[in-house]
Amino acid sequence: MDPVKQRKLAHHTEQDESAKTSPMLDNHKKTFRVTGIPASHDRKTLRQGLIKAFHIGETSDLIVHSLVSDQCDDTSPQQRVATVTFRVLPRQISSATSEHSVSESTPDEWSVRLEEELPLPAKNVVLYFDTNFTGFTPLSSVEQDDKHVIDCVVIHGWGGHAFGSFKERGGQFMWLRDDIPSLFPQLRIWLYGYESKLTDETSIESVDDWCHTFCNLLVDLRAKTKTDQRKRPLIFIVHSLGGWIFKEAMVELSRRSDPKAKDTVKCTYGALFFGVPSQGMNVEALATMVGQKPQRATIALLDGRIHHRLRAKQHQEFCDAFNFKHSRIIKFFETSLSETVKLNTERNQWIQNGDRVLLVSPDSATSGRSWDRYEDHISLKGNHSTIVKFRPNDRTDYQQVRSKLRELVEEAEDAIRLRFASQSVHQSFSEEEYKCLQTLYHSDYNEHKSRNPVRTAGTCKWVLGHRHYLQWKDGKSSNLLWISADPGCGKSVLARFLIDRLSGSDAEYRNNLCFFFFKDDNDQQNSAILALRAILYQLFETQKELIKHAIPHFKRKGAKFVEEIHTLWEILIRSTSDQSARETICIIDALDECNKQSRIVFMKIVADFSKRYAGNDANRPHLKVLITSRGYQDIELSLIRSDHPLTIRLRAEDEDDSR
Repeated sequence: MDPVKQRKLAHHTEQDESAKTSPMLDNHKKTFRVTGIPASHDRKTLRQGLIKAFHIGETSDLIVHSLVSDQCDDTSPQQRVATVTFRVLPRQISSATSEHSVSESTPDEWSVRLEEELPLPAKNVVLYFDTNFTGFTPLSSVEQDDKHVIDCVVIHGWGGHAFGSFKERGGQFMWLRDDIPSLFPQLRIWLYGYESKLTDETSIESVDDWCHTFCNLLVDLRAKTKTDQRKRPLIFIVHSLGGWIFKEAMVELSRRSDPKAKDTVKCTYGALFFGVPSQGMNVEALATMVGQKPQRATIALLDGRIHHRLRAKQHQEFCDAFNFKHSRIIKFFETSLSETVKLNTERNQWIQNGDRVLLVSPDSATSGRSWDRYEDHISLKGNHSTIVKFRPNDRTDYQQVRSKLRELVEEAEDAIRLRFASQSVHQSFSEEEYKCLQTLYHSDYNEHKSRNPVRTAGTCKWVLGHRHYLQWKDGKSSNLLWISADPGCGKSVLARFLIDRLSGSDAEYRNNLCFFFFKDDNDQQNSAILALRAILYQLFETQKELIKHAIPHFKRKGAKFVEEIHTLWEILIRSTSDQSARETICIIDALDECNKQSRIVFMKIVADFSKRYAGNDANRPHLKVLITSRGYQDIELSLIRSDHPLTIRLRAEDEDDSR
């Protein structure tokens, strides 16, 4: 089958733009990648050079859409890569038989020599044009080079196209080039393209091969960056089978012995998944089209009716490799049916006017790790192809995508920095201590904190001067402070502010800080046992020598010791009573959202602690507890059992009533 027709047929699974990039189609729809551009060229210089080389008029509709430093290039200074379009194609690149074609085997690649007078060493510059976009293509503006602190890698699906899959249908808007770089200048956008024709009888490449090549090129790309930038965060945007390549890549890279490969996994914060068929998809029409060609193996792997165990194995391997609790995978799923293909027997061609089906079900598209968030499952109005194609004025689907990408961008740097810092701490534990520490871990407490908004300028600071706060923080006789609030008064915002204040670079207080945010609708945040596990985990990460107080319980009971609230509290008291223990502050937010059974026990424990160690007892633990909650009567009655309790009462008008 003719390659151009093959690309047309790929539309029903991935996109329609891969076909549009063929030299045999309408010229105005073609986007060209241009490589080999001297580092001295800006957009204006490049455009003038192309006009002269192609012998076209100054008024011709030649547009240089993007111009980026090409980190895939090993020259110094680095060359640049551009994307350009023409209203009318120059004859030099208007057909596969042009004298400027690179070779007969690459009909969508051309070379053009610039005719302008250029200083050495830029003389005799040859530019290369292509429409296949294979390998890595950067899209972020060269003017933003010094602002890039996060890499964003984009992988298309099977039969798709690195550029065309994400381009507006019937228009020129390509959101990853025309909007995202200016919206998020800290991102460096990388498109990744790979040859994956649906009915290629000449290739036996499979998902494993595509993944292996991707891993090699990604590690090489990251290795070419400056040494101090090799731990920059990574975010992925993947469509359909591109999600499988991402997941297989995380597994393969984690198993390689090369530290650069392992660091690539460690630098990955999260991903946007668009229609990724984690539990398979509807492949009936595709299977008929592929027949007995080599691609039938990939079809079988995708078939939602079979190979359940194989996909389950892949899923478990991915969860083991990408097991960072402080990471996010946001899953978008299609809600519109897609047209399938059927054979036109008169023309002997596959055309896209078959039955409409839902190619990837919501269950398949949102299947993921056990700790992934439910609120990160998002429906989009498009079909399997159009869920990654947006109009610039789209105020619904595209707005949701931009919003979720913004969350990843805002979270990624801190998450990766903490991930590497935590790794260096963990390496200092013995094997037994590390296993004990991991037993305590259950979810990402930093991510729980980040779900709460940052304070509005001018708010929250009042608490730093409040007499009861100062008495609790600086005094020797007060170890418990309760801040109660009506709904909507911002107690969680206040708790986050205090945590950031006490742990920030400008912090006045430089001892141990532990925290937990209760949330009644989250199974990882609604129990006092989970709160104590999180507090102990943070304490031992900060002062690793204190984990010796947990080891005897771990030896006797194994992982079961983390299920006992009194055991966990005993470990906390013994740890903070240790002669080497620094002063430890525990901030516990929204106690009212803790489940009632464990809340009753926890409140009694805390009240007894406060009462027992009130005053200037020299043997008291180096522990101070701050609790926020709504002013529920059972909480108040329990906490005031302690002698001289310190309280701050917030009201809707942001006033306080202290006692």
